Amino acid sequence: MAALAIANIVKSSLGPVGLDKMLVDDVGDVIVTNDGATILKQMEVEHPAAKVLVELAQLQDEEQQVHPTTVINGYRLACREAVRYMQGFFFAWIVLFNFFFRKTCRLGRKSWVGNRSLV
Repeated sequence: MAALAIANIVKSSLGPVGLDKMLVDDVGDVIVTNDGATILKQMEVEHPAAKVLVELAQLQDEEQQVHPTTVINGYRLACREAVRYMQGFFFAWIVLFNFFFRKTCRLGRKSWVGNRSLV
């Protein structure tokens, strides 16, 4: 969730109607920018997954000249599709679980009645 929060922060700075971000550091210096790379450089990230995402985006910028905003936006879109896929999978799993649970209960009840002594 922390990595997705970073992705959403950067998302709002994208495009022609992207919003500027005002960043204030510990000393009180103010930076106003809508550049995703600058936002990521100035953020102090503590969560391990979010930290990996920020480092990955900066590394892609250095090695492959892929803008960090592109990497972060790709992560956000991949997370959205993964959640959509998992919701469909979870629904199918619930349906199958209910089917097999009911079938097992019926079989268990039949075998219990069948093995019961009527003395």
